[in-house]
Amino acid sequence: MTNSNFIRLRRASLPLERGPQPKADFEAVERVAAQNLLLNFEQASYVLEEWVGREELLAEISRSLNSSECSILGLIGFGGEGKSSLARQWIDSLSKEPAFSALDGFFWWGFYERNNIDEFFEAALSYLSQNKLDLNTLPSTNARANFLAAMLKSGRYLFVLDGLEVMQYESGDDYAFIKNNNLFEFLTYFATGDHKSFCLITSRFPILDLIQFITYKQCNVDRLSDLEGRTLLRNIGVEGNDFQIDKIVQDWDGHALTLILIGAYLVEHFQGNATFIKDIPLPASSEERYEKVSRVLNRYNEYLDKEEQKGVELLSTFRLPIPKSVLSSFFETRKKIVGRLIDNRILRFNSREKHYTIHPLIRTFYEKQLMKEPSSSIEVHQSISNYYLLFANEIPQNPKIEDFTYFVEAVHHLCQAGSYDEADKIRIEKIEQNGIYTLTEVLGADETVLNLMMDFFPSNDVSRDPLVSQPNSKSGILNEIGLCLTKLGRLSEVEKFYKRSLSIDLKHQDLTDAVIKYENLAELYIHLGNLTAGEEAICKSLELARSIQDRLGERTTLVWYGRLSCLLGRLDAAENAFREAEELEKRINPGVKYLFKLRGIYHADFLKRLGNTDYAQKVAEANLEICQRNQWLEYMSRSHRVLGDLAIEGGRDGAAQRHYSEALKLSRSISKQDALIEILLAQSRWAIRQGVVDLARSNLTEALLLARTGGYRIYEADSYLAMAWLHFIDNNQPLAKADAQRANAISTEVGYYLGQVDSCELLSRLI
Repeated sequence: MTNSNFIRLRRASLPLERGPQPKADFEAVERVAAQNLLLNFEQASYVLEEWVGREELLAEISRSLNSSECSILGLIGFGGEGKSSLARQWIDSLSKEPAFSALDGFFWWGFYERNNIDEFFEAALSYLSQNKLDLNTLPSTNARANFLAAMLKSGRYLFVLDGLEVMQYESGDDYAFIKNNNLFEFLTYFATGDHKSFCLITSRFPILDLIQFITYKQCNVDRLSDLEGRTLLRNIGVEGNDFQIDKIVQDWDGHALTLILIGAYLVEHFQGNATFIKDIPLPASSEERYEKVSRVLNRYNEYLDKEEQKGVELLSTFRLPIPKSVLSSFFETRKKIVGRLIDNRILRFNSREKHYTIHPLIRTFYEKQLMKEPSSSIEVHQSISNYYLLFANEIPQNPKIEDFTYFVEAVHHLCQAGSYDEADKIRIEKIEQNGIYTLTEVLGADETVLNLMMDFFPSNDVSRDPLVSQPNSKSGILNEIGLCLTKLGRLSEVEKFYKRSLSIDLKHQDLTDAVIKYENLAELYIHLGNLTAGEEAICKSLELARSIQDRLGERTTLVWYGRLSCLLGRLDAAENAFREAEELEKRINPGVKYLFKLRGIYHADFLKRLGNTDYAQKVAEANLEICQRNQWLEYMSRSHRVLGDLAIEGGRDGAAQRHYSEALKLSRSISKQDALIEILLAQSRWAIRQGVVDLARSNLTEALLLARTGGYRIYEADSYLAMAWLHFIDNNQPLAKADAQRANAISTEVGYYLGQVDSCELLSRLI
């Protein structure tokens, strides 16, 4: 989970409510939000030539658009019922009405064609701001989700999110809930109802995350009526009396996609004569929609020669829309294949974007056909990878997420072809950029990278080893998954990946990297409140770093030892560790006087705790200067937070407010949940001192939720303690005592000495 402001609900019956407000800089939103945009049809689905009926559903969508009570409408139905076509037909009809020209913008996103949530937010922000927004100022997907939600108030925008089921769980306890928390938050913000924008969603699954909101409405898209099905078949070219054609519609349960394929099949092979429907065996009444589609495609497949079958299997293997240039690359001598596929509604052409798409159910059928021939599957995936590498451009100096798309696709298809080492080489050189990590560290596309890492495992089974040959690559992939999960706030899943990565490093004597993995584990354990395991990891890291004379590793591990010792109340040990680490820092970086980056943050925090505020001020100011010079946003934010804390100690409340405001602004723009919790807690303590109760309560509610959902036990104790002080100054002693006791209980459970001391101090005042 990312920097979530919500707890995911899992109840069947919910009180209807309006959604919450996004966390964003609304002044910045107003500066970049564009109005009267060119209405963008580029990503929209094709208009179905043989469209029929659905008048009531079309009218209901229009009523919802014009209703002040509805912000989001979900079109829900089985695959192939025509949801995307319905949405596209409605847009086409709306575009001819005055209401369409009154829109400030129209944005369509198909998740089957572009199954990348990071790219979705990037594209939507670029469109709504007309590229005025510098996306580098929002280097996390969570910040982009909040900013995009805030932009909804700047005009009347129409969003169409097609194929949302790709982003929903298909089974299990989480069935139909949204997988990605940033998308969940965005849609929840969309449900606030205090804006004029409207979102139309198509999905095979009900959108359970939204049913609690009064601004969400669901329409079921069911089978075609006999009349609609008959009209559809006649539009395609099927001939026969009404009884014959109605019988076809009834036998195939009015399933739109199946009827389209049947109609095209009859037209090509039997001049549209409905009596030849007997050529396709009737479905059983219990058959699923996909099985009915497969039945028709199996019959169609019998009329394709070997090369034509290979062609459609190749096209079905592309995950993205297929550029027209692909056809000249792969079908130079057999262009008739494409014409037949289009005539038979297997392939659809978007004349506006000059690319081809295949319906997901049809694509699934041909993917399964291809998997029956492993050698052909390898050849197809290798060919597609070659195509992407041939047409991929070099990554520019200030890239967007989409600039990495062809390399991401090349890696995916190479993995599917079994060429894992070649894929890993591209991962390191093009995606990680040999250690620059722009995609994650600058663009915040952690979800994209996490999904990419899954491709290196057999059948995406991360319980097994990555299928690369080099041990350092195996370790690197496992560690990268842990880092992505950490940044996404999924701490409970991280430990096993760090441990497996460490085990590989130790086995193959890659000891410098092993020190780093021990440090990663130490940080994880401290966040989780497992201080005993954290101390064990730190001791092993320190012993190993000293044994191989790794001064960098020794310096960083000493800082973690100082941090842990401080939490445990061993202040002398902490002081010695920080002093030793600072001396190493000076030797490693001549000219540097103090620890910097996160090392300097923890040192300054410790110095403040000791009461040595003058030295803490020097460390924090020097750290901020270095971090600003290098544009290290996380450490800039943390430095401002420390300086705010020190300003309070010196009675400079105005300076504290300025530092906290800047820290919070920076922290909301990055994917570091722990940094955000720290500034929320710090600003709330300042607000309590100032008597600004509403700000304190808002911050503490968010901080506590982040701590609990993310598994940050130390911060959870700190949040309860701050909440207790808020109740105390509000003269609510029962609540103050209850929260102070919670803070004390957590602190005692995890061995957090400072938390015990601070909570006991407050409890002594409440006796």
